[in-house]
Amino acid sequence: MQKDQLPKKNIREIQPNPFLVQKRLGKKLRVAAYCRVSTAQEEQELSFESQVAYYTNLIENNPEWELVEIFADHGISGTKDTTRPGFMKMIDACKKHKVDLILTKSMSRFARNTLDCLKYIRLLKSLDVTIEFEKEGLNTGELSSEIYLTWFSAFAQAESESLSQNVTMGKRRLYKEGHFTFQYKHFLGYRKGPDGRPEIDPEQAETVKRIFYGFLAGKTPQQLKLELEREGIPSPTGKAEWSKATIQNMLRNEKYVGDVLLQKTYTADFLTKKIKKNQGEIAQYYITDNHPAIIPRDVFQEVQLELARRSSKRKVSQKKTKTQQGKYTSKFALSERLVCGECGAMYRRTMWVKRDGTKENVWRCVNRLEFGRKNCKDSPSLKEPALQRAILNCIQSTVTDRQEIANLVRETEKNILIAEIGGENPTAMFERIRQIDREMSSLLELVVNSDTPEIYDGKFKSLSDEKAALQQKLDSMTQQAEADSRSQKRLEKLLCEITESEVQLTDYNDEFIRRVVEQVTVLSATQIEVRFVGGYSKIGSVE
Repeated sequence: MQKDQLPKKNIREIQPNPFLVQKRLGKKLRVAAYCRVSTAQEEQELSFESQVAYYTNLIENNPEWELVEIFADHGISGTKDTTRPGFMKMIDACKKHKVDLILTKSMSRFARNTLDCLKYIRLLKSLDVTIEFEKEGLNTGELSSEIYLTWFSAFAQAESESLSQNVTMGKRRLYKEGHFTFQYKHFLGYRKGPDGRPEIDPEQAETVKRIFYGFLAGKTPQQLKLELEREGIPSPTGKAEWSKATIQNMLRNEKYVGDVLLQKTYTADFLTKKIKKNQGEIAQYYITDNHPAIIPRDVFQEVQLELARRSSKRKVSQKKTKTQQGKYTSKFALSERLVCGECGAMYRRTMWVKRDGTKENVWRCVNRLEFGRKNCKDSPSLKEPALQRAILNCIQSTVTDRQEIANLVRETEKNILIAEIGGENPTAMFERIRQIDREMSSLLELVVNSDTPEIYDGKFKSLSDEKAALQQKLDSMTQQAEADSRSQKRLEKLLCEITESEVQLTDYNDEFIRRVVEQVTVLSATQIEVRFVGGYSKIGSVE
């Protein structure tokens, strides 16, 4: 055979067997095992214990092996390496050359993330550490190609993703049926009752009420935080220190009115476990009256409106100003209620320094303070004592007008009970709309079966227009009835506050003003209008 006819050489490298090398050196193989279960459920608890016992016996009963340690992660997902302390401890031991062989049940137990799985297999191979995957029958010391490892680890990740999707779908199906687990840990106000349902914890509920009613009284989350810490009231996590964010989250939490909103957040990526706020990406489920309420529904709504009002205030301008008119202040009740009758801007408290050096508190329109007479020409400046006396006089007069306020309450209650506006009965209107729907349905059948459907166009349009007009009236009546209901409750609250208040009506009190006064409008230098909660108004004189 000539030289150029020789077959092409094929060279294949045969890796040494690490076990024989270790045995030839006369040393025992240092063996570790890795066990993991992803949940703390009872059946997996048994699986976890059996894995640990199995590998302990297997290694200790082999005379050529030396047990290093059984590394384990209990109730932890395998999709992310940094969340598995047992796994990372094993990697550290390998980096310190304390391990020769790692035994594990399967590749999915080792890691469910393909990239992590390959990364650590390569790392351990570079450290001369072999891994045996029992289920797959793979030994990394015997594989010359990573293709098999890539396949198996990809299958493990796909399995994990499938399991994650199944669990998520199961939870969402339960949410849709109104089933969920109430989280009592780190949640103030409730505890698990004897029947397994949430019940109110009386002591904690007082703290919740204090936060809600304190906020409505004008206090800021920072002030509430300092008060609670000063009195030694523990936070939801049991710590002595509160945070403003905790108080703000409590004020927005619908669970305090007995409702539950499910799926406020969702897991965006099953591998990274990144949690995102649900802003419409997935369905949410709102359960009403799921458990006893600590806060009345109307009070909760008032708090939400107050949160929105404070957060929507115009931001303070970057230039140095006298008023900081976009900044919420809880120090003075009138800072949020005293309005200029000329330009509609808020009044702010400021100080005059007289020629003799004495100081005097006055209230002035912020437009006038910031821009002079340019935007507000004639708004008066009111001395604080005279303004407070005028407001007190209006409040005192409401005591004698209680019968008038009571009549307003009865009038709004009458509107709610009768539910009639302009002589129209909403029940009859609703029934007429249902009748129109039936007529239109019958008309459509005639149109389908007719050779000249256009003859029904006029009738169809007439019914459609009548239905639209009735629906508009019905919506208007519903809105009016809801407004009357809110007005009735606020008027009742005003009567209750004035009748039962322990505050002396001869003494000006900012907290009391917040409870009963909605707005004070400066009409002139000698006249103001006080509008109380519920819409009841009084004209007062400033002397």
